[in-house]
Amino acid sequence: MITDTVAKIRNLTSGERMLSRVRVLNDYDRYQASLGFREAALACAKFLQEDGIHAEILTYPATSFSFFESMQGPQFWSITDGWCEVVEEDGRRIADYKSHRSDVAERCGSVAESTYEVVVLDKGSDQSNYPDLDLNGKVALLYLAQPQGFEWAFGEGKAKGFICVPPVVENADHVARWVRVRDLFWKDIFGYVVSPKEGKHLLEVIEKLKAQGKAMHVNCFCDAKRHDDVFEVVSATLPGESQEEVLIVGHLCHPQNSCNDNISGCVAGMEAMRVLSRLIETKALAPLKRGIRLLLVPEMLGTLAYIQSNRDLLPLMVGGINLDMVGVSQNDHNGPMSLNETSHSLPSIVGALGTAILEELKKDDHTNSEFDYVPLFNSLVIEYRAGSDHDQFSDPLVNIPMPMLGQYPDRFYHTDGDVPETLDPFILEKSSGLAAAFAYTLANLGKADIPVLKLTLFQLLVLRLTQAANRVMTKENSPWQYEQQVDQYVEYYQDCFGSLARYFGESLAAVIEKGKADIAAMADLVRIRWPKAALVPESQSSDARMDKIPQRSYLGHLYTSSAWGSDSIAKVENAKQIVDAYKEKYPDDFKGYLPRAIMGFYIDGKRTVREIIRKAVNECHGHGVTEELLDYLDLLADLKIISYVS
Repeated sequence: MITDTVAKIRNLTSGERMLSRVRVLNDYDRYQASLGFREAALACAKFLQEDGIHAEILTYPATSFSFFESMQGPQFWSITDGWCEVVEEDGRRIADYKSHRSDVAERCGSVAESTYEVVVLDKGSDQSNYPDLDLNGKVALLYLAQPQGFEWAFGEGKAKGFICVPPVVENADHVARWVRVRDLFWKDIFGYVVSPKEGKHLLEVIEKLKAQGKAMHVNCFCDAKRHDDVFEVVSATLPGESQEEVLIVGHLCHPQNSCNDNISGCVAGMEAMRVLSRLIETKALAPLKRGIRLLLVPEMLGTLAYIQSNRDLLPLMVGGINLDMVGVSQNDHNGPMSLNETSHSLPSIVGALGTAILEELKKDDHTNSEFDYVPLFNSLVIEYRAGSDHDQFSDPLVNIPMPMLGQYPDRFYHTDGDVPETLDPFILEKSSGLAAAFAYTLANLGKADIPVLKLTLFQLLVLRLTQAANRVMTKENSPWQYEQQVDQYVEYYQDCFGSLARYFGESLAAVIEKGKADIAAMADLVRIRWPKAALVPESQSSDARMDKIPQRSYLGHLYTSSAWGSDSIAKVENAKQIVDAYKEKYPDDFKGYLPRAIMGFYIDGKRTVREIIRKAVNECHGHGVTEELLDYLDLLADLKIISYVS
């Protein structure tokens, strides 16, 4: 069935059609909770309706008091114009919202037309690096840095605004990274964004003027404000025979010129809906047993809002796929496309389903034999990785297993170089085709699909056990860590096969039992038996916190709640101070990101901290420092995102 479904879908999917819609949507600056996002959402709903698909706009409050689970929602942000000119260069304009929307920092404040002296901050965000620096009434040039961390430089008696020069993108110093000020602290501070190439030039001008005993000045203007309103989520449906649904998700937000991230996922989702609607209408495909719903959201925010307002319907949503950055040819028609499996905390057959469909899509051309195929793009199936809307749905308490299709690294990730010209219709077709085939097959999953899914689980198991062995051979892991990881992999893939019961009920009990036994037997065949002398257990922490049992106060991926500072945390009066103290102790926020992110999934009010950390560290290939993870749990408790049962 999978082979036939993929063949019919790939014949109807149009990359050029998707690319034309990318160009339309790229006209909008799609900041979360903004007029540009609203206009883009309305445009997407219109596209879907023109394709004969029922689509509606859902709205949620965009106020300073709106919370969605543990995430605080932003106020609506409106901007009409903003610019910055260098006085000493005859008013040369270095930032202009009307010509380039991301030249103004997202969610910054306003300023009446005024002239300011520029002061350079190029030694990082540590205040001690700038002794006796006079910032009063000036504009700070934040060189090769983001605004977060420089809060000390702004406010009463300090700098009024900033020109941000984000870090260099490799081999592309002419493009500027996207800058967003997330904390409400920044609402009265105006800001602009320039490329590293422009920033370097500004430094040269400043140094030349300094040698003459002068300073550089800029004329600034920005008309921006925050106010209470609503933000939008696009919801489109193809009805099924039952009330159960399969989801396709893409996030519509980010600045203008964010075409791969993530207009590509949105147009791929819309194309998947169009193709399936047409194939079902013409009876080329059988009617849907379960419905299919497309959600186009402001990333994380819209997903949490949807989850919070549809708790009663969550059990009817049996799985989905998240499309995030799915359209670029990073290097001459190659992709790469990466498909995430689910976390070990939520075992599901959906990872195998996506993998099986990807294998079919790789049949692009024949080799020198008519029986063999070769793909014309790069792809890989990776283990669960966090960072997008699938995080929220794949929370075991939400229980909507959702792989992500995406691309990383992306050469123009979060920069103004992410333009329509970087997208490849061929890659868009692959991505949309995978989403369509995944959603349709899961909606109509039949017993005839089980053998392919079982073989795919074998394939994934052998791959993961081989990778685990390689980590020992390269001394990344010890043989003892290998044993722990292999046992967890075997349990995970057995439970993935066991998840078929969700779709078929008790009728598959004997098949599932046999499949689990076969997976265990396969693992015994391929696992390496290390000498007993090499199996030295890691020392166990004696910290009393290890025996506590935490429980969660909210649904959704917990890392989102504390990652972004004081605009994205639970309702705690001294939250900013709590987060800042943690970040001061652990300044490299990204280093421990994955184990911290995954750890939250295992918090269920039953497992001890010891078990939670062990499972998360195993899933992260042995990475994760126990002391840091314990402190992170304390952070979540201080923010009232979790509490301890005992």
